[in-house]
Amino acid sequence: EDFSGYNIDVACCLLESCGRYLYRMKHTHAKLEELMETMMRIKKARNLDERHVAMITSAFLMVNPPPQTSRSTKEVPPLEAYLRHLLMSRLDAEE
Repeated sequence: EDFSGYNIDVACCLLESCGRYLYRMKHTHAKLEELMETMMRIKKARNLDERHVAMITSAFLMVNPPPQTSRSTKEVPPLEAYLRHLLMSRLDAEE
């Protein structure tokens, strides 16, 4: 109800610490989804300071992170791989 001041701090701390777990549990998913939607609506509607906006955004992304794109691996020629092995492993200063 009173989403201002320290209540924002407490809600964001709760979401950052156990929000991802609660979001993935089937019996708490709907309630947490509703809470996050409410937080995002209030963030857009009210004129909050930057600290609270950053906290809400961070908590939202901790609970529901954006999908990661896989990086393509660079194919290294065998000669370059062997040279890297020699320079990094075999010529190590510690040996």
